[in-house]
Order: sequence, then C-alpha cells, then structure tokens
Amino acid sequence: GNVLAQISLQTQVFRAVGIEIQRDLAARGMEPIASRASRFPHLLKISVVTADIRNIGEVSDTVIRADPDSKLTQPSSLSSSATLLFCHDTVFEEDVVLAMRVLGMKLPHLRLVVLTTRVCLRHRNTCLNSFC
Repeated sequence: GNVLAQISLQTQVFRAVGIEIQRDLAARGMEPIASRASRFPHLLKISVVTADIRNIGEVSDTVIRADPDSKLTQPSSLSSSATLLFCHDTVFEEDVVLAMRVLGMKLPHLRLVVLTTRVCLRHRNTCLNSFC
C-alpha cells in the first residue's frame, strides 16, 4: 500500500493498482488508505486486486478499492490499461516471476517496467529475450 499511496499522491497517474495474493494483507493495506482518502482525494485512485498473478483474471479475484463508488470491478479492466508495472519480486518463486513477465508482455499500454531483480543478466540492445 505504501508504494501505491506514494505513486497516487506524487504523480499524475489515473489509477494505481496493486496485486496481492493474500486477501488479508490486501485488506490491511487498504484500510489506512481508505481512511485517509477524504483528506487526500488522490488516494481514491488506488485499487488492490487480490489474485495470484499466475492466473489473474479468474472469477475468484476480488478488487478492494479506496473509492467504494468506483465502477471498475473486474481485475482485467484494472490491469489492462496499465502504463507502468512496478514489481517487488525479490521473494517470488520462479513460476511467479515468469507469470509476471508474461502479464507484462500482454499489457497493451505498458511504457515502463520497474523490477527489484534483474531480468536479463547480460542484457544488450540485441537481446532476444522477449521480455526485454
């Protein structure tokens, strides 16, 4: 929630969406954001999808929003318009990292990817890695 709050308060983003696999962590992270949204309206841009990135978009995914009146309820509609992907992936299992890369390649409006681990250890301009 801290990164989402900073992004929504300090930039001109239209929407900040987090993906968290643990529903209780997502809810706990959104509590302070929602409670301060009346004082800081930019926090209303924040939504958190509780989902496993390996199968995001399934019916079981839920969205927790700072703005309860928000019309966006489908995880796919929240992520498909993303222009920036920030991923704190230092503790992810390899299959989760691969799923995140696949998701990143599917996002049609993505312009910037920020990761906490290296994707391609010997990256060059001629790299053939599809994620690069």
